[in-house]
Amino acid sequence: MNRENTFLNEAYIHYDYFKNIARRMTQNDFDAEDLTQETFIRAYRFIDQFEPGSNCKAWLFRIILIRKNRHTRIIVWIVWLMNRQM
Repeated sequence: MNRENTFLNEAYIHYDYFKNIARRMTQNDFDAEDLTQETFIRAYRFIDQFEPGSNCKAWLFRIILIRKNRHTRIIVWIVWLMNRQM
């Protein structure tokens, strides 16, 4: 089995778990779905860094935390810009 298939088999079983985590992080179903999709897209994009047999769930968890932090920084920046224009 190649790296891509191994990753897909290991990652897919955690999709609902990460969607629930994203829902708790965002308090919003729409944003939770976006965050979950971004996480899995990002993971797939960097599939070459995934080591078969490693802890896929931990790897995905790290990615979702990074994506959430980035999203929060963007929102803070937008609010700051809006306040400056007032």
